[in-house]
Amino acid sequence: MLGDSTGELVADLYTGYNKVTEPGRRNRAGCLAHARRKIFDAKENSDALPALELIRDIYVIEHDAVTLGIVGTEAHLALRRERSRPLFAGLLLWARATRRRHSPKSLMSKAAGYLLSGRKPLSRFLHVAALPPNNNQSEAALRRVALGRKKLLTRRKRGRRKERPLRQDSCRTDRMTALGAQD
Repeated sequence: MLGDSTGELVADLYTGYNKVTEPGRRNRAGCLAHARRKIFDAKENSDALPALELIRDIYVIEHDAVTLGIVGTEAHLALRRERSRPLFAGLLLWARATRRRHSPKSLMSKAAGYLLSGRKPLSRFLHVAALPPNNNQSEAALRRVALGRKKLLTRRKRGRRKERPLRQDSCRTDRMTALGAQD
């Protein structure tokens, strides 16, 4: 489906995406929301709170960019460099310290490990103004496609409606960003 396109791909750190993000093809940008979910799953531990606050503060900066009307511009990138980059660095420091304090199989250690192993793709939004820090919009669109497809298949069984091609619907997520796949 992506063919020989180039550009940016915002995704979680699932290894299934490795093939489409090989060097020379697409740059992988990590999803901060996935990292946040891993930390949130370990929220019973008090060590989770500082990381959740750092991530919240990064999202506050993104909200400020929307309010200022500078999303995707050089001004947005400058805002990220000035305010988000130190927060992200603090998040990595938190992850290093947390990983040392917890057993390797604990939820907290796994969350910290996710941040550390994915630090390069997770920080990509700090270098490209048009990239969001997460892929929540795309995932929401794909969720609608998946749920809609399920409903269409159910209706199709009853003979009411034909199924629309999934490829057409899944391309919507590409159109939702300024960095859509480029031939």
